Amino acid sequence: MGYALSVAGTSLRVSGAVPAQLVVLDDVSRVPCGRVDSACQTLHWARGWLWVFAIFPVLYGVCDIVENILLARLMFRPTTVTDGSVALAQTVTRLKFTAVTIGVLQLIDLLVSWLLGTLVHELR
Repeated sequence: MGYALSVAGTSLRVSGAVPAQLVVLDDVSRVPCGRVDSACQTLHWARGWLWVFAIFPVLYGVCDIVENILLARLMFRPTTVTDGSVALAQTVTRLKFTAVTIGVLQLIDLLVSWLLGTLVHELR
């Protein structure tokens, strides 16, 4: 009596009062993820392409942290303020603004795709 779980060749057995059940997951990448799968179905996209929409928000976060570190360094060490260090901070800031702009455009694209998909589905 109990549960038996097998994931990619690794087994785990838990005893208890419940009859034994076996779950086999040979390919963990094929395990459905509810929100991702439903988003892909709603937008009529392949699941493998949805990660593209995470690139620019992550890039924005990284650029924001790097910009904060550069600006803090410039403020706490006045001797490091040079034309090059200021140009580097400005470049990271421009990259951050570009990433957030593209991220917002992607969000608008997702909303329009969802609205058009919903409209087409309702008109059928």
